Amino acid sequence: MNHPLGPARRGSGDGDDAHALTGPYAVDALDPNERALVERHLESCPACRDEVRELRETAARLAAATSVPPPDRLRSRVMAEIGTVRQAPPRNVVPLRRAGLAAGTRLPWLTAAAMFVAAVVLGTLLADARGDRSDAGTRAADRIAAIVTAPDTRTATTSDGGISATALASRARDEALVLTGGLPAPDAAHVWQVWFMTDREVRPAGLLDDVSAGQDAVRRLVAKGLGDAARIGVTLEPAGGSSAPTTRPVVMMTLPV
Repeated sequence: MNHPLGPARRGSGDGDDAHALTGPYAVDALDPNERALVERHLESCPACRDEVRELRETAARLAAATSVPPPDRLRSRVMAEIGTVRQAPPRNVVPLRRAGLAAGTRLPWLTAAAMFVAAVVLGTLLADARGDRSDAGTRAADRIAAIVTAPDTRTATTSDGGISATALASRARDEALVLTGGLPAPDAAHVWQVWFMTDREVRPAGLLDDVSAGQDAVRRLVAKGLGDAARIGVTLEPAGGSSAPTTRPVVMMTLPV
């Protein structure tokens, strides 16, 4: 499987390999061999067991935050037609590996594929942050986890032209986590900048940091000062950032009320 953040980090031993795979393991995105490696490691590593538990809670919250209840009329329509509709044979069956999914991959939630990817990305971000034992790494992991698990957190997503973005916003914490994928790498004279937007003003939220490089680069920002922002946008700005947008947004997300 092509991991959203690129190949998993490989260390010098099985323990290093297993720790690097805790994010994908938490959302069932490993092949059988990798899964067995992680499960052997979890038997003797309480810290990784705690990390997997936290990541699974994170992924489940992402799925729940973006789920949409079916319309009331759907059940009655299905029940009315189920006895008259013949089940069709499967068409265009594609083997899992040809489809880019590892054998044994399961989708435990009825959500869009994009949200599954977002869960894997966010889980790996948390794993990466917790893998950084510095004070800065610990603070980053704690802030991400706090936003994701805040009771009032709302999620917005968008995808267009190969560029995708997810925002998790907590009014109570006055913070937002912004994740993007597919944004082209800016030249040395420019940066990607995030904005909090209301009907009255546009406020700078901060600059996106690179989490992974390459064609499918993932970038993130944990920003304070969400306030009453109704939308979150991303623009290309001169190095160092701007006090107001100088270009049109390439990403725009409307936050749920």
